[in-house]
Amino acid sequence: FKRKGNCSGADQAGVEVAATERARPTLVRDESGGDVPVAGKLCLAPTSGAVLRTDVEFDLDGSERDRWAWARILVLYGRDPRISALVPTEMKETYQFAGVGSTGYAMRESPTGPANRVTVRSQTGAMVAS
Repeated sequence: FKRKGNCSGADQAGVEVAATERARPTLVRDESGGDVPVAGKLCLAPTSGAVLRTDVEFDLDGSERDRWAWARILVLYGRDPRISALVPTEMKETYQFAGVGSTGYAMRESPTGPANRVTVRSQTGAMVAS
């Protein structure tokens, strides 16, 4: 992990740290046992170490250069006053395979609402690689 600078999440200031997996075998494996390299960033509360935001990318084809197949999962956290703790409040997943992508969102309706009530949306279409 390497400190990258400042960030914010869950309505507070944080410290951003990043890491890129280089060693093989990787921690994440695909269904056939192949390596799935991961790179990501965490936004952490500097005094408590609480996770304020996570942003992780998965290299699904393992090529690192071509990136024909990849996934990104971004999770935002917010305080749940019922338990005085940070909980996931929004998750955005993006997948791309050979130029065609899909994005899905999962969002808690309210930090004070039922913990099991989540709004989910998805979108599929052509994506342009940058």
